[in-house]
Amino acid sequence: MAYSRYKESVCRTSSENHESPLYGRHKQSLANGKPTSQSSTYHTYDSSKAVDGCVSHNLDSNCCTHTDFLNTEAWWQVDLQQQSVIEIVGIIYRDHLLKRLAGFEIYLSNTPDWTSGVRCYQDNTASLTLVSANQNVSCQGVARYLTIYSDRRTHTYTWYSDWAFLELCEVYVTDGCLPGYSGTYCKCPANCGNQACSLGHCSNCNSGYYGPTCTTPCPSGCNANTCDKTSGFCLDCNSGYYGSTCTPCPSGCNGNRCNKTSGICTKCNGGFHGNRCDLTCPGNCNNNTCSQETGLCEVVKLNNGSNDDSRNYEELEETKVDSAINIYDTIQG
Repeated sequence: MAYSRYKESVCRTSSENHESPLYGRHKQSLANGKPTSQSSTYHTYDSSKAVDGCVSHNLDSNCCTHTDFLNTEAWWQVDLQQQSVIEIVGIIYRDHLLKRLAGFEIYLSNTPDWTSGVRCYQDNTASLTLVSANQNVSCQGVARYLTIYSDRRTHTYTWYSDWAFLELCEVYVTDGCLPGYSGTYCKCPANCGNQACSLGHCSNCNSGYYGPTCTTPCPSGCNANTCDKTSGFCLDCNSGYYGSTCTPCPSGCNGNRCNKTSGICTKCNGGFHGNRCDLTCPGNCNNNTCSQETGLCEVVKLNNGSNDDSRNYEELEETKVDSAINIYDTIQG
């Protein structure tokens, strides 16, 4: 009767909510109560005791599995009963015998044949004093079966146990998020900043995205790939872009340089003028060069093919008018 009360006391908290006590996060274990198997069984310490919600480290609590003696290999397996996105595996091991746990491996597979699966974790702890009875390891993948394996055919360290044992008092398997989701309970879109959201709407976005679910990329011209998380307007533009959405500078801009706010070209390519450098210089401009603001030639080609470096196009036009007036006066006189 006293033993029953003891087992009840060590199991109650975990078995009531099936939540892992190992990592301070409120995710239910995918393994709890699921079908299990193991390579061998010592006495009554069968494989199901690792998923019964009892978290005592003490073998006498009847909370732990125990494979048999004199084996060089040992394994324990849980069938999650469907393909699952796995993120973290937690293990509570029997106390005082951590040399038996050291070097353990975890495999993920889609059939009970775990040897054809993928190893997602291997313990390489170099000192017995560093081995913890509470393991909390990353084991990311998608699988139906999870297998914990101990191999004593060779010994990585001399302090390893001579034979392979597994004495698992509890195994927790927590799920990762499906593609496109993140955060606690996987309710947030993947690009939510700090994985924080309310009713599926992000409170902030990761760099490069905007919108209520942070699924729309910022315009490609945004400097540092950063834009306003609501409007998508760029906070600053890369060189060669302008405006709130950082559109490319006009094609006539020399060196693809323009004012980041107005889009006015810093300088025009040869032969063009105007704010957007989309107007053609007059045909008689020397070297096809004219003022960007006025369009007047900087140097004019004369009729004899020479250049008049002292007078611009406007001055020459005035000269032509004066000459015509003089000729008219002469004729009239």
